[in-house]
Amino acid sequence: MIEWVAIRSRRDPAYWLPIAAVFLAGLMLAFWSERLTTRYLEELEALRALDPAAAAAAAEDALRRGAMLGCGVVVAFGALFARLFARGLREARVPPSGWWSLGVQRVAVGESARWICRAGLALSLALAVGGVGIWLAVEKLLWTFSR
Repeated sequence: MIEWVAIRSRRDPAYWLPIAAVFLAGLMLAFWSERLTTRYLEELEALRALDPAAAAAAAEDALRRGAMLGCGVVVAFGALFARLFARGLREARVPPSGWWSLGVQRVAVGESARWICRAGLALSLALAVGGVGIWLAVEKLLWTFSR
């Protein structure tokens, strides 16, 4: 059974403010990326009408850059989670103290926190490997279809 310790009330602004900030930032990022992607696809369609070979090269380049960006983001999140769980393992507390605990009502402590941290470190490694796998899969796909 996991040991829990309450660190703040749901009425505390330190609980709701980080949650609201992350939600709003994610919403803004989603709207921005949707507009950017739509605009890029419209430009690609216009280029395809004029020069199909140039449009294919531009699409391949965009797919390659998107794969590298996706790989970078996933690997960065893997590193961030690895840092979180390494600190948690040292403190025997998940999430560890500091800004990691913003928006958290209660924390796991003791041996159960250590077990969670070990599992989290393994999953962080799997996440980083998966990020590299995304990049390699797209490169393989582009190599296969370019022949």
